Formats: sequence, structure tokens, C-alpha cells
Amino acid sequence: MEIIIGKSAGFCHGVKRAVEGADFIINKEKNNIYCLGEIVHNKEVINDLRKKGIIFIDKIEQAKGTTIIRAHGVEKKVYDIAKNINLTIKDFTCQN
Repeated sequence: MEIIIGKSAGFCHGVKRAVEGADFIINKEKNNIYCLGEIVHNKEVINDLRKKGIIFIDKIEQAKGTTIIRAHGVEKKVYDIAKNINLTIKDFTCQN
């Protein structure tokens, strides 16, 4: 069987932006980096980012440093909580 991959196969713009943004932060930050939920729906990407040091959390209150908002976004109250506990937020919510 022949498998042909289309020229445009890969991530959409929003997912690509989120993953590239996470990689940029990994290379820039020296402290722990958290991500609220899985940044994208792709286990290989999640495992790769985990190996690079991102700590995936389920609740914003678990963060203790720079925190990534995943491509899927979060509700406004999460931003309010993050502000109240002095977190640096890197927002990679899909903008398309």
C-alpha cells in the first residue's frame, strides 16, 4: 500500500503557534514552566514537552511560576485567579 501525505499536512496555525511558543519559553525560562491542561490534543507533542520540562497541571492554583494557557483557551475566572496569585501567563489560545 502506498501512503501519500498531502503538501499541507500538519498542525493548523493555532496549534503550531502554541507549540512553537511553548518551545520558545522552554529555551528562555530557567524556572519551572506550567501548562494548564494539555496544550494541544496530540500525545507525542505532550510527551515531548514534558521531557523538555513543562509541568502539566489541572488547576491554575497548582502553578508556581510561568504558566501557559493552552490553544483551547480557558474561562475568564482562570485569568483572575492567576492575577491574584501573581502568575506570569503566556497565552497561546488559538486566535483563528
